[in-house]
Amino acid sequence: MAYSLLKDAVRYLQVEELTPKLVDRAWLDLSGMGKKYEDKGVEVRWTAPEKLETRLQLGYEILYEIDERRRSRRRIVRRDGLTLVGKSVSE
Repeated sequence: MAYSLLKDAVRYLQVEELTPKLVDRAWLDLSGMGKKYEDKGVEVRWTAPEKLETRLQLGYEILYEIDERRRSRRRIVRRDGLTLVGKSVSE
């Protein structure tokens, strides 16, 4: 019984990752997402696919567009393949 309840709770808490959201260069400013992260003390930058793992090792995290209602998230990717990442400035 407890296992069944825990399994249901885990399934409820999981966030589905949707296909990446393709954006252009101006999207970060127009959407307000860049400003939102900067206000939280996060340095935002675009990174090339071949540098992504290195950036993650340096403390950057992939930034997502979150839809709390649908319990889903989308990675933000520019049409040229760059991925949006961020790192807390206070580190």
